[in-house]
Order: sequence, then structure tokens, then C-alpha cells
Amino acid sequence: MAGHDGDSPAGLFDSGGKLTSTALHVNGVGVDLPATMRQVATAQNAPLIDLTARSKALVEGLGPSASAKIYLTAATDGVTCDKSASS
Repeated sequence: MAGHDGDSPAGLFDSGGKLTSTALHVNGVGVDLPATMRQVATAQNAPLIDLTARSKALVEGLGPSASAKIYLTAATDGVTCDKSASS
């Protein structure tokens, strides 16, 4: 998988170290769910805490290897999906 260095969560980073559309919650038909959420909040004049933008900044700032520590893994957490961040 592009950008997968063996330590980072598979499929979350591209070869340039940026989060992929999958990691940013763009679904299989190309709908950018966080962008849609921002549009709805703006249209409704509702406050929004954009955790996607904040998470993107954190994870990309850490990079693929260092950010691997914040994701759930089978080895440390007993989960089989490596695309979920731990809290």
C-alpha cells in the first residue's frame, strides 16, 4: 500500500506522508464527509469543532511512524483494524 512503511497504519498515508482520502473520511463515491459537515454547520449557523482538521494536523505532523502509536492495534489493543485512533 502506498506510503505504508511497516510501522504506520496501512492505507492512511500516501507516499508523500499526507493522509489519504480514506483517512480523511472521503467515502467510496467521492463524498467528502468532513467538508459536507462544515457546509451544513455554516448553512445552519451552527458551531463546529472540526476534529478532522485537528486530527489531520496532529497525525501528519507526527508522520507515519510516530503516529502509529496513537492507533489501535491487535498487538496492543486486541483489535484487527489499524485505522481507528485510540482515545
